[in-house]
Amino acid sequence: MKHLITIKKAFQFSFILAFMFLFPCCHVLSQHHAEWPCFHGPDRTNKSNETGLLSQWPAEGPEMLWTISGLGKGYCTVSIANGYLFTAGIDDQQTNVFAFDLDGNLVWKKPNGRSWETELPWAISYNGARSTPTYSEGIVYHLGELGRLTAFDSESGDEIWSIELRERFDAEIPEYGYSESVHIEGDRLYCCPAGKIGFLICLDKHNIRSGYQNRETTLANRI
Repeated sequence: MKHLITIKKAFQFSFILAFMFLFPCCHVLSQHHAEWPCFHGPDRTNKSNETGLLSQWPAEGPEMLWTISGLGKGYCTVSIANGYLFTAGIDDQQTNVFAFDLDGNLVWKKPNGRSWETELPWAISYNGARSTPTYSEGIVYHLGELGRLTAFDSESGDEIWSIELRERFDAEIPEYGYSESVHIEGDRLYCCPAGKIGFLICLDKHNIRSGYQNRETTLANRI
């Protein structure tokens, strides 16, 4: 396994992200083919195509190169693309998206709407960011727990566009907030607002005004 990421107790007030490499000489920057641009990897199978891994662990274990802390509460994992690592967390009722370089240095931190949180004692451990950022062609797409879908420039963090899914598609907040990591194929972005106007939608990833599907639209009429 090229790297190991540990998220410590997502329901605590902070989680710690540990990113480990077995071989410092095999830096991710030199292996673009092994990028992990979205939840469960480039083909969503959760399988890496990397080769040349260790057949057994060294007695002392892999060397930990760096650790990131202070990301807030979260359940999401990370995506890795174009020399950056992306993830999300919530703090003080705010969902934030983070970008780090592959040495663990913060490149940018941007808000993406208010967070979903509950004070119910049996559900308070469910608080935390859900959506893993999705990277595609220099853009990072993230869905906040209350339905704010935003496209960020991957290098600067500048917001390119955003859409409030609940308002646009007449949707209620899911019981535990939106937990989807959006899927991209080509120029199309797929997600599920579960609204009365649009249940499953397809957006142009470059321009959100380019139309969508609702639950009455057939596959033959898709955009």
